[in-house]
Amino acid sequence: MKILLTGASGFLGETILEELLRQKVKVIALSRKKRNSIKNCEFIKINLLKKNEIKKVLHKKNFDTVIDVAAIIPTQKKDNEKRYSNNFKMTKNLLDAIDPGMLKYAIKISTIDVYASKDGINRLNEKTKTKPTNGYAFSKLKSEALWSSWSKKNKTPLGILRSTQIFGEKDRTNKFIPTLIRASKNNKKFILKGDGNDKRDYLYVKDAAKIAVICAKKKINGIFNLSTGRQVSLNQIIKHVERHCMKKIILTKQIRKKGKRDFIVSNKKLLNKIGNYRFTQIYTALKKTYDYFV
Repeated sequence: MKILLTGASGFLGETILEELLRQKVKVIALSRKKRNSIKNCEFIKINLLKKNEIKKVLHKKNFDTVIDVAAIIPTQKKDNEKRYSNNFKMTKNLLDAIDPGMLKYAIKISTIDVYASKDGINRLNEKTKTKPTNGYAFSKLKSEALWSSWSKKNKTPLGILRSTQIFGEKDRTNKFIPTLIRASKNNKKFILKGDGNDKRDYLYVKDAAKIAVICAKKKINGIFNLSTGRQVSLNQIIKHVERHCMKKIILTKQIRKKGKRDFIVSNKKLLNKIGNYRFTQIYTALKKTYDYFV
């Protein structure tokens, strides 16, 4: 097996790359950043928005599996949602450049944000209706559709992994957990919206990477939720971080403008395909993440 990995310099992509190399899988890693190639890995700096460039680069490259992670993700509150349309463009350019004759399997990393949700408890499984509510989720659903159409046309097995919220080392976003940890590290005030009882399914990045590689090896076909199947409240996350750093976090609570939403994300379909998987305990994962941050 030789894998073409997109988004290899991103948060999840880099962790998947590390896992592939740990398992001595040969990789062609596409990245926005320039890096020197190492054993079992050829790094290629490329902009997936440049259609002719990607075609030129992939010409005569041999690989039988693709793990497509590349995406523009929300990082700032003021992100222009129109730019998320580039996720669709990158997927299209990639598919136009791939020789279907040599591809035996592909994975597309997506998000549970493509599902419809409402105030209150949201129980999500793969049969839940899709109804994106923001530009990022809409672009991911369109990218899924592109991959599905390409897969059906070329009779190539495809695994779409709809991920819940991923956290861990090297997370550069302004999401809840990395923002909380930075506030704790720097003795800064942390703004908590609502009462903190919101429940989420947080997935440690190294677990996400390991499962992606398992899926690639097993060539699972279909749509699967990439989640732990467990729920944890924001208050529990705060207590875990305080327990590890042995100090209270300076909290400022704000009234929630939007309704409270809890998410229960089923992973039964995924585990039925890959077998039992022992997820990293949330406290252990938070501890490793906290210790990584400077």
